[in-house]
Amino acid sequence: MPRSTLLRRALRANAAFSGACATLFLAAGDPISRAIGLPEGPILPVLGVGLAGFAVFLLVTAGRSDIRKLQNEGLTHSLADFAWVIGSAPVIAFGPMNTTGNLALAAVSAVVLALGLAQWIGVQRLRQTAEA
Repeated sequence: MPRSTLLRRALRANAAFSGACATLFLAAGDPISRAIGLPEGPILPVLGVGLAGFAVFLLVTAGRSDIRKLQNEGLTHSLADFAWVIGSAPVIAFGPMNTTGNLALAAVSAVVLALGLAQWIGVQRLRQTAEA
């Protein structure tokens, strides 16, 4: 199995998850907002557009043939995922969402953390190959 397989699979899984969330936020932003205690309006649709763009970038990265670019962009995506998880903590602790919203954000953050870690491990495997 090539050393880049884990990273590419993790990036594609992240793209699928981000794309699914984007689709939900764009298609049903207002009902989801009501369910999680946010006001109706542009918050979730704007987040959906951002996630859709992120999903495209993840897929582009997963398809890179240049291993150095794959490695560097994979690291960037991992760091972005970790930033999402860290940024979610104060939103859960002090934000405007209800219990359902906080639980949903915690669940999403757990998935994002797992994907970020899988990407991180994939990047480390590529680095070990480059150093060998």
